[in-house]
Amino acid sequence: MFRFVPQIALRATRLPSYPKHVPWRPFATTKLRLQQHIDPQQQKQMMDTMKKQYEDKHPEEVEAMEKEVEEMCQRVQSKIDETHYICVEQRASFPLPSDQGDQLKPAQRYSIIYKYMLNEFVNQCGMSQQLGHNRPPPDKLIEEISETFSALHPDVEPITSHDILPYFHLYWAVAHDILKPTELVFQAPPVEEVWKLSQQGKSAEETTQSTRLDAEVVQSWYQVFDTIAQTPKASPSNPLVCSLCPVEFSKILACSEEIYGLQQRLADLEKEVVETPAEGDLERLFYLVGVHERFDALIPELGVSDKSEEKK
Repeated sequence: MFRFVPQIALRATRLPSYPKHVPWRPFATTKLRLQQHIDPQQQKQMMDTMKKQYEDKHPEEVEAMEKEVEEMCQRVQSKIDETHYICVEQRASFPLPSDQGDQLKPAQRYSIIYKYMLNEFVNQCGMSQQLGHNRPPPDKLIEEISETFSALHPDVEPITSHDILPYFHLYWAVAHDILKPTELVFQAPPVEEVWKLSQQGKSAEETTQSTRLDAEVVQSWYQVFDTIAQTPKASPSNPLVCSLCPVEFSKILACSEEIYGLQQRLADLEKEVVETPAEGDLERLFYLVGVHERFDALIPELGVSDKSEEKK
């Protein structure tokens, strides 16, 4: 009976498409690996065979795995539906970043950011549709978006990582008709006033006269409004969803929490194997790996439930 878990067995349980996982640590020491003289591929095949034999001989354990996976999926589903419900309920008061909206430099900056972020939203959704989960994790995408903006607009104040998700939330909500452009509410009073006048059919020149704001400030915000109005609509052939959209992002976080829990249990098992090895160590590993594999297979199927959609 093995008293350690080969590294290759743990590699099979990784889920690289989700962010910020705790690194998997091998149970086997270099000395033990050298003693076996087994290459990684042979080791993996051996472990896969032993795991299958374990599951074939212990149907009650397989049933327990499936029950645990079902509970994990229910927790993830609950968080996805909660996020979707919040997005729908808050559509009329969706907060938009617009501090210092009556000043020229910030207004011009926002006109650039809104246009850039709409392009990024469309591009990221297109890449997600093409590549699926074979995409960098959200934190990496956010970093790339921020760095690209700085490279394209070196003279403009950079976008922080905290700024990016709200823009994706906005364009996702508009694209899916969760938020109508006419329902927008801006935080800065001067911008809200300009917005209301634009909705009344006032031209930028008329709004400038009514508000006594700088003409370039008003023009910059009219450009923002035009950009938002250009948001494409989602369709079956173009779902306009990616990992930075609110529902998908909440799904990734929820799945990562579940996987982190499995990692912690494996870490505890590693500690026990080192300190007090026992007869059932390998079986316990097979159980945890079986749970992970089954959960991993169901992740693509998780999404907004029909019950949550009815609240829309």
